[in-house]
Amino acid sequence: MAILSWGKCSLRTIPSVGGAPSSSGSWTALDTPKEDTTKLVPTAGTEKTATEEGGGIVDFKVAKTTYQLEFNLFVKKGYSRPFDDNDGVIDGEHAFRVIPEDNSCEGIQIDRAVVRCEESFSTADGIMLHYVCKCLIPAEGKTVKPYTEGGLALDKYELFFSGAADTTGKTVSATSTGNVSASSNQSWCTVTTAAKVTTVKVSANSDSSQRVAYVTITADGKSAIVKVTQIPQ
Repeated sequence: MAILSWGKCSLRTIPSVGGAPSSSGSWTALDTPKEDTTKLVPTAGTEKTATEEGGGIVDFKVAKTTYQLEFNLFVKKGYSRPFDDNDGVIDGEHAFRVIPEDNSCEGIQIDRAVVRCEESFSTADGIMLHYVCKCLIPAEGKTVKPYTEGGLALDKYELFFSGAADTTGKTVSATSTGNVSASSNQSWCTVTTAAKVTTVKVSANSDSSQRVAYVTITADGKSAIVKVTQIPQ
């Protein structure tokens, strides 16, 4: 069993509808990419610095990081191309999962992306399809989400709370055949479950810094972890 999310990966895709993976249909497995071509490329957000006379920094702001997923596919005899393109332009929006060789290790899920194809030819590789998937802001959560194929599938893996107590809570839904159970590793973060939904509540954060709890959700013999972050009041 691996410790790292490396090795031969698997790719899956499904249309993205309303900023999220389509709830109808199933994820389609793509052919195995060319070795060492699958990568998630981050671009650091723009930095903005406010300086006063003399060069002293008054304030500093960083925009969010953006991402694109890239991979190369060989054009093999008898295999169909995964996307139809018009001179590289591919219609619609698409969701992707990248699953490590050891699927109990953490992979990634991209809920929403636009895709283009760059086709090339060489005698070394034959026809090569280079796909660039520009990640877009999803309906919920981060642009790039953790996904574990061997774990329990959740609709979100991170929750964020303000410093005030939240007695209503925020919910996490699991994809499972049976009901779920949940536990928290911090007393200030409490959980309750009903069928396939876990509700997470927090007490007020009187500390001077943010705090983090981890909620473990279990069903069907699988589990997944939700990171809960609360800023100070």
